[in-house]
Amino acid sequence: MKTRVLPTSIGVLVLFALVMGACAAPAPTAAPAAAAPEATAAPAATEAPAPTAVPAATEAPAATEAPATGGRLKILYWQAVTTLNPHLGTGTKDFDGATVILEPLARRNELDELVPYLAAEIPTVANGGIAADGTSVTWKLRPGLKWSDGNPLVAADIELSSKINCDPDSGAQDFTVCERTAKETFGNTEYSIMLMPGYTPPLYFSIGPGWYPAHRKLSDGRKLADVPAKEWTTLPEVAESPIGLGPYTITKWEKGVSISFAANPNFYKGKPKTPNITIKIVQDTNQAVAQLLTGDVDVVFGETLGAGEEVATVKAAADKGDVKIFFTPSATWEHVDFNLNTK
Repeated sequence: MKTRVLPTSIGVLVLFALVMGACAAPAPTAAPAAAAPEATAAPAATEAPAPTAVPAATEAPAATEAPATGGRLKILYWQAVTTLNPHLGTGTKDFDGATVILEPLARRNELDELVPYLAAEIPTVANGGIAADGTSVTWKLRPGLKWSDGNPLVAADIELSSKINCDPDSGAQDFTVCERTAKETFGNTEYSIMLMPGYTPPLYFSIGPGWYPAHRKLSDGRKLADVPAKEWTTLPEVAESPIGLGPYTITKWEKGVSISFAANPNFYKGKPKTPNITIKIVQDTNQAVAQLLTGDVDVVFGETLGAGEEVATVKAAADKGDVKIFFTPSATWEHVDFNLNTK
C-alpha cells in the first residue's frame, strides 16, 4: 500500500497537484502515464511516483484543504532526477522533475476522467474534436498561452516537438505514436493528429508531456529549431534548463543532491500560491524519516520508507498528530521492458 507522509502544518494539496507521475515506462510520446492535476487546485488522487509500489486505492486527501500560501515546499525523493526532458526520461523521478515545468494538453483526475490543461476543452465526437470514425482528434488550445520567458506558444513549437521526438537520433525513448501516425496538422490555436487504421483512438496518444520552444536561443547563438536531432541528447537547454508552459521554472540544480523551482510568472492560471519547491535526494531511510520528523522536509513518499521499523516510526508520529499519512490510488508498478520492435 502506498503512503504519503507530511507534517500537519504543511498543505498537502500542493504536492499532489504538482509532483506526480508513474513508474511505468514512458508513455508513447504522450503523457507519462496519467499526470498530475493543476498546480494550485485541490488534490487529485491520481497516479503517484512510486518505483517499487503496487497499485492501491483507499483514501485521498480531503478536497477542502487549501494549498499553503508562501514559503517553500520541500519534497524528499530517494532517486535523483537525471533529466528534465520527459522524452529522454527513464522513470518516475524524471517525469516528476519535468512535470512542474512542462504542461500537457490534459491530465486525468481521481475518477480517471480527462481534464483540460493546455487544451481549451476535451475533444469529443459531439463537439467535433473527434472524427466520427474515431481515427483523428483535434485539440483546441487555450488562448494566450505563453512560455515562461514570455513568448507565445506557436505552431512551430508543436511541430518541432513532433519532429524531434520522432527522430531516433534525438535519444527519444519511445516511437509508438510516431510509427502509428498518418498525419499531423499544426496551428497556433489547435493541433490535430490522425492515426493509421486499426490503432487505438488518437485521444489517448495525443495528450503529450510537453512541447519545445522553437524560438529558444542557445548559448552558442543558435535557435533550438535549428539544432540537429543528434545533438539533443546532450543539449543542456532541453535536459537541464528547459523553459515550459507549466507552473514553475528551474532555479538551481545540484546533481544528486537537490533541485529547486520557482513560480512561473507567465503561467496561464496565474502564479502558484506556493512560490518555491525543492526536491531533495536522500537514499538513507533513517535519514529520510529523521528529516520528516524534524521538519527539514515536508513530504516523504512511501517507497522511501521501505517496510522496516521506519514505517512503525512514522505511524507512531501520525498517531500523535505530528504527521499525516495519505493513501492514494495508483497504477504504478515495477517492471522490465523488452524492445521487440525489429524494424
